[in-house]
Amino acid sequence: MVTLKARRSSPSGDTAVALPAADDADAVMVALLARLGGIGTELATVLVREALYRPFANRKEVAAYAGLTPSLFASGDRHREQGISKAGNPLLRKNMVELA
Repeated sequence: MVTLKARRSSPSGDTAVALPAADDADAVMVALLARLGGIGTELATVLVREALYRPFANRKEVAAYAGLTPSLFASGDRHREQGISKAGNPLLRKNMVELA
């Protein structure tokens, strides 16, 4: 479960950055990812909690875990790709597609 502190709002009504809770063990990794361009704290939290809690040997394992591998169809002389397999973690897949 992702726990985030309440958003701080400026007087104009714009929402500021959502900060991870201070007692969160993944707060350091979330903060480091959020420093990268294009990755906010909510996306960084999803990446840390859903994928980076376990080691992966290569990028193919990450794609397979997220369900972003191609789904092949072969029948007789027909060989086609049917798009991504969608067999992995749906929350991680959604956020990785958004990040791309």
